[in-house]
Order: sequence, then structure tokens, then C-alpha cells
Amino acid sequence: MSDLAINLLASAIAGFTVWVSQLLLRRRKRARVEGFFGLQAGSSALLIVSKQARSEWANSIEKSDVSAMVELAVLLKSCDVTPRFYMHHEDVPGIGDEVEFCIGGPMSNLRTAAHLRWHMPGVTQSTFEEDPEGLTIRVGGKDFRRVRGESEYALIARIVIDGAKRPIFLILGQTALANEAAARYLVRKKTALSRAYGNERSFCFVLGMYGREVYGPHFVRLVEDITGSAFNVPPTLEGHAGAKAPDDSRG
Repeated sequence: MSDLAINLLASAIAGFTVWVSQLLLRRRKRARVEGFFGLQAGSSALLIVSKQARSEWANSIEKSDVSAMVELAVLLKSCDVTPRFYMHHEDVPGIGDEVEFCIGGPMSNLRTAAHLRWHMPGVTQSTFEEDPEGLTIRVGGKDFRRVRGESEYALIARIVIDGAKRPIFLILGQTALANEAAARYLVRKKTALSRAYGNERSFCFVLGMYGREVYGPHFVRLVEDITGSAFNVPPTLEGHAGAKAPDDSRG
């Protein structure tokens, strides 16, 4: 065999090896993403969004919330998962049968309010009447209060319900722009989050978004992991925690 033929064969083998290595790497990355989000290729996932807070129209959506949904929809399509969009007041099918991304706070998203009530009793948010400027998120005795023009906060949680097939992801920002910032963070930090939290358990953390007038939704920092407080009933409410979940044994 000539030197030229040997060199060509060596180049072909090297090229094939690189191609296989890159293919395996891409598959491993995709498998990690699918595991973290509970996704399955060929399935669908729910994107549930709140209405525009100050709008009279039930189907009006903030532009930043649309951007948040686009971020998540691109992630889903990259895993061969079909996004299905719902407004928060629509009849959403089931719970835990499909991966769910719920966007918005409890005042403008009924689905978020239900998730907090039944699965994250340690988290509350003040209403517009109580706190029109701060929209304070309270978790385990700590207040995360918005300072207009300086800092805003958003909560990201993965809720794993016993017996459910798929997790729920909750994105609760004090503003629609904070929702967008949180969605971007969740998508871009998915590898690090997968390493930190794995694929099986619930978690919750708070992000801070700073300098919105200059940076928009792009300057975001992790503030605190609040998993321990978010999923437990606060001590001040333990005496009132006697309500039972609905009994589904009666059909």
C-alpha cells in the first residue's frame, strides 16, 4: 500500500473517530438534559402562562412572558418534545402526566397558586393591595422584596409529586421580565443544575435580577437555595395545617 493510501486511510479513521466521539458527546448531553427535565423524545410538555396583570383581556400575555415561553419551547424542540401552550385559566389536562412549565406568580396564574398551596406551602407572595411596589416573595421567614429599578427576584422550583410520571417546573418572578430572566437561567444553567440537583428530587432556589434599566433580563445571580423551607409548612401555620388532600379513592 502506498504512503498516500495509508495517509488517506489514517485520515478517514481519525475523522470517523472524531465524528463518533462528537455524536456520543451530543447524545450524553441530550440524555442529561432529558433526565433533568423529565423529558422523553416524541412526547409533549405543557407551557402554562399567566395573563398580563393589568389587562382586562383574559388571553393577554406580557411580551417578556412570551420570551420566556420561547426559551423553553426551543429547549423542548431540541429534545424532540412538542410544547403545548395553555393560558392559566384554561382546562389543563392532569397533573404529573406530562412535564409542566408554569410561568407567573399566584396572583395572575391560578395554576401557580394551586402548586404553592398543595406542594410548596412555605412560599407566599404579597398581593398588589398589600405591597404594590415590592411584590415580596416570602420563604421560611425570609423576605425577597423588589426594589424598583435596582433588584427583582424570581423563584425557580422543580416539584416532584409522589406517584407522578413527570415533574413540574415553576417560574415565579416578581415581574414578567424576572420570569424571562429565570427561564433564560434555567435553560442556560441546565448542566450545572443537573449536577447540583440530579434528576429525582424537588428543589427550589431564588434568583436576583439587577439593573433592569441597563441590562434587561441578562444580569442574574443565584441568591439562595430555599429547598428546605419552600416545601415545608412554616411554623406559624402548622397549627392550621389540618386540611387534608382530596380523597381520590371515591373516584
